[in-house]
Amino acid sequence: MMERLANRGNDTYHYIENTNEEVNFLAGFSQAVFHETARDARIQVEFDPVTVRKYRLLGYENRAKSDESFRDDTEDFGKIGFRSDVTALHEVRPLGDAPQGGMATARLRYRDLQLGEVVEREAAITWEEVQEPDRYFRRQAAVAEWAELLGKSFYAQCGSIEAVLAALSPAWDQAGRQSEHFIRCSEPLFVPFRET
Repeated sequence: MMERLANRGNDTYHYIENTNEEVNFLAGFSQAVFHETARDARIQVEFDPVTVRKYRLLGYENRAKSDESFRDDTEDFGKIGFRSDVTALHEVRPLGDAPQGGMATARLRYRDLQLGEVVEREAAITWEEVQEPDRYFRRQAAVAEWAELLGKSFYAQCGSIEAVLAALSPAWDQAGRQSEHFIRCSEPLFVPFRET
């Protein structure tokens, strides 16, 4: 219901669990109400068909838009608030065993209020950049795996709660490599794209 209200009101919603989070919210996220720097921000990730066999977006399925609508500035997209982080996870299957070079291009498009015009920026993502997952990434991948299990997703047939716990435990060595018992049957690679 909160998501539907936020969508109709062209805004966002937040869940505040305790008083500490309330203070952080009022000092951070809520400042978006008073400090508007851009409008109509949107993100697009385009995967390279030369190195990527297939991919899928996790968690924002109801926000997916066609590739053509990305540059249609009359189209309404999900909102990114001031001082907000947005994490989008993709399950990516490479072509070949050891892909190299370009994996995807990430684009950010928004209306700059000071310039009064639409600005578009892009950045390349290489396979080399996503080979050594950090702690933040591992936590996000574990949350995605847990959500897939709870939702009884077709894609989680080979997943398990043990795999989720292993991703969050000291089973990860110093270099961030996964222990043997965390390998899923399809061995997907989850790729985060973060924009602040």
